[in-house]
Amino acid sequence: MKVFKVDVYGDSTGVIEIEDKLEDFYREIKTDVIDIVVRYIDGQEFDIVCDDEGLLKDKPRVSAMDGGFKPMLVGNLLIAHHDDEGNLTGISEEDSSLLMFHTMRVVMKDKSENDVLYGCEYYPEEEDE
Repeated sequence: MKVFKVDVYGDSTGVIEIEDKLEDFYREIKTDVIDIVVRYIDGQEFDIVCDDEGLLKDKPRVSAMDGGFKPMLVGNLLIAHHDDEGNLTGISEEDSSLLMFHTMRVVMKDKSENDVLYGCEYYPEEEDE
């Protein structure tokens, strides 16, 4: 399955191929406990596999921000879609391009740098009438 990885601990942000197995999620996110949350980017729904205990770790690294650049998620992320039964499914080339467009390198207060996904929203943007 093709997913988009936001790598806050290295330089491998981009599309990766993984199996739909918990062990793969744990390895790529570098955690023992995951959560899957839904966020919207440019009105498109994405499933984001994240570290459920990321804020409890020493010096958590921001990995997703909303449109106002407020932190939403920390730690490595895996971004996918889901089918009608709720199973994770891979992303398309168009999805990959959109996610890469919404990824930027930021410098944190401690002078460390990492990639961050920005423009994440809890709800799809409502169109003006």
